[in-house]
Amino acid sequence: MKKSIFLFIAFLFLIITPVSALQENEVYEQLKRNGIDDKIELYYNDVLVLNRNGKLGVIKYSGTYDNSNLLTVNYEYDKVEKITEKTGNYSEKVFYKTTKNNQHGGYDSLGDLICPPAYDDIKLAWDKNDNYAREIFVVSKGNKKGALRRKEQNYIFAVPIMFDDISLGAQNNSEYYIVVTQNEKKGMYISTDRSTGLVTIPAVFDEITIPNVPFIVVKQFGKYGVYNWNSQIVPIIYDKVTPSGRSIIVTQNNQQGAYHDGILTVPVGYDEVREADAILSFSNTDEPKYIVKKSNTYGVYNLVPREFNSIETVHRGFITEKNGKFGLYHITKGKLLNPEYDKIYSTSNTKLACEKNGKVVKEIDMNMLSVREKTEESFMKILFFPLFIGTLGLH
Repeated sequence: MKKSIFLFIAFLFLIITPVSALQENEVYEQLKRNGIDDKIELYYNDVLVLNRNGKLGVIKYSGTYDNSNLLTVNYEYDKVEKITEKTGNYSEKVFYKTTKNNQHGGYDSLGDLICPPAYDDIKLAWDKNDNYAREIFVVSKGNKKGALRRKEQNYIFAVPIMFDDISLGAQNNSEYYIVVTQNEKKGMYISTDRSTGLVTIPAVFDEITIPNVPFIVVKQFGKYGVYNWNSQIVPIIYDKVTPSGRSIIVTQNNQQGAYHDGILTVPVGYDEVREADAILSFSNTDEPKYIVKKSNTYGVYNLVPREFNSIETVHRGFITEKNGKFGLYHITKGKLLNPEYDKIYSTSNTKLACEKNGKVVKEIDMNMLSVREKTEESFMKILFFPLFIGTLGLH
């Protein structure tokens, strides 16, 4: 009977005692076994804040503790706060803000030192729309701000303390973009795993935005240009710049052109320029194709003459339309069919059908570069384009 009562009381204790309290008790007992009488001020994940004679210290704690941990503890802080930020469904961001003589520093969520308490304030800056955001810490001294980032097991200054404002503009898995403001002018520091050190865009611009990573649009004296994570790729001379796929469409005096990899691929001089759809199945090393329009006629720059009423992108090619008749171009072989068909349309991811007078007269495989012709007697034969035959050594 007594044993049953004891078990029942123990069960009630487990129910009403918070898990965190049970964990703290375990940690406290382990500390006592190691001859440590410090008070536990905070225990969260792998970070332990201890109080010794009114001064606080921060150590990493992952379930085990021995006296060697004390070598990393510096009992110097007046206050340690757990700062938590969370937006929507994205992961919780935590760091530990330390205070000493009204100056602030901190430790990150892993218990690694960010900086000693030598600043007027420290805040967590991160892209709240990015689930993979890295932790950037903004510190202030007087009315100037700088930023720290992790490098291996330590934190280093990504941005010196010299700016009026700092924010995290955008980032992806390999780089992040820190927007800085100085005397109402914008600049940027870019930290990337693919470069040594930091790439800097000077704080001399009226506007700086990141519509599409890695393209950074800047505005100065009413004109626009573009940087990427490595260098300037479009000069600041245009009325408008629009990232599109792997290209930048530029506008000057209501005429358009296009840049790719920092080169003016399509000269300014068209009413409309657009990068062709991804359905072309390019590799990243291929130069994009551009559909251009001028005086209500369409072409594909350096491939299809500008003489058509419309152009549609298909797998590895373009269907052209002129006066209600349709033709076909391939992205590497050029013209395949003159505009003499009533309809050309996709029948699968790689195949097209051509109609005349309501009947399919050709079936085309854009990968194999083959045409299957249908005669009135339903006899079918396969014809290969001369360029394709040449590759087989047939004459």
